[in-house]
Amino acid sequence: MEIKQVVIHELLKDSGASTAETKLADKVLDISSPMVIELVDGLGKLYSTKGNHAIYGTFSRKHETNEFPNYTDKYLEDESDDLFLALSSRCLAELAREAKAKPTSTGGYIVFVRYKEQYDYLLIAMIKDKKMLQVNADLEPVSIISIDLSKIHQAARINLTSYANTSGDEENLDNDEVKTYLSFVSPKTNHDVSGYFNVN
Repeated sequence: MEIKQVVIHELLKDSGASTAETKLADKVLDISSPMVIELVDGLGKLYSTKGNHAIYGTFSRKHETNEFPNYTDKYLEDESDDLFLALSSRCLAELAREAKAKPTSTGGYIVFVRYKEQYDYLLIAMIKDKKMLQVNADLEPVSIISIDLSKIHQAARINLTSYANTSGDEENLDNDEVKTYLSFVSPKTNHDVSGYFNVN
């Protein structure tokens, strides 16, 4: 796995609350840091772990409130650290907006990882158990007790290689691989796992 960019933000929300706040990191993490490598390696195993169920789809561009595809398009034009930060912060704003509409939802650390294996991927994972991942005031990991995959609340992964081949026309795709460039995974069967994103 080649790690390209990583950042951790925080979504602050209590169950039952109708408000949600965000705490944004102001820089990407050092991808040579052993802590960052350990974190990314653990999260990367989400998609090959027995018991994690994936839901596949594509972004829906029909919803005017769903700006995430536009942010992704802009990032892929440059792929700079600044645009990665912008993409992740705008995504966090979308997550906060959706969380407000779900009274029972709670916050956590939101980890954004751009990495390459056979394909280029963007992985977004929500870690609710703060005992598992400890960060400092700058949202840099300082301790990883364990990557307990059963405590990863949910994650989304975008196959950026396939996504780049859609040309923004998800409604008329024929290629099955391209049509499923977006996947969500949860430790249990949970159709609400994609609730933070508008998907087809």
